[in-house]
Amino acid sequence: MEEVKKCQRCGVVVSTCEGDYYRHIRVKYCDTCRPEIEREQAAWRQATRRAKKKERVRLLNEQNALLREENELLRKRVQELRNGGAESDRS
Repeated sequence: MEEVKKCQRCGVVVSTCEGDYYRHIRVKYCDTCRPEIEREQAAWRQATRRAKKKERVRLLNEQNALLREENELLRKRVQELRNGGAESDRS
């Protein structure tokens, strides 16, 4: 087992296996680097979330446009059937 654990970013000793074992295996960054890492991770999560939302909105808009087009075609078809049906009744 690793006795001394160093910060993955700057290499400073973060933990030795003298104290809490579970903290020792969990800790990755020093107190100086941790806030910066958390900020970077939060920025990455937000960017990913925004990109997914943008894609979802784009797909919804595309689907909405297709449905509007389909509805317009169906309205025209219904109108044609109504007009055609009235002319056949007169004959």
